[in-house]
Amino acid sequence: MGENLTYYTGIGYLSGAAAGAGKGLVDGVIASEPGDTAKLRVNRVLNASGQAARSFGNRAGVIGLMFAGLESGIVAVRDTDDMVNSVLAGLGTGALYKAASGPRSAAVAGAIGGAVAGLAVAAKQLLKRHIPI
Repeated sequence: MGENLTYYTGIGYLSGAAAGAGKGLVDGVIASEPGDTAKLRVNRVLNASGQAARSFGNRAGVIGLMFAGLESGIVAVRDTDDMVNSVLAGLGTGALYKAASGPRSAAVAGAIGGAVAGLAVAAKQLLKRHIPI
């Protein structure tokens, strides 16, 4: 299960960084002013992209790390590797990620995490039936 830890953390960080860079690009273009030189606009876009990419990447990487750790722990406790583990790990990850925001936020985030993990597992199973992976 150690490879899942590396995989989920890395994929989370890279996808979060890519999404953050896109958001930073949009923010940088919107923040540019009519009198800005091209050099200043490029600098503004690069700064906004780097800041957002770092922030989004770190958040998504931490979520991937928590998910992989919880999933490995659940597999060890239940002594079986099935779809329920992923859903429980998603539920726990969402709840832990938002635990500092209060019990209501943690419960909502846990439900969202469980639902997203369930949809991902269901989509993977559906793809397995039609595409050999």
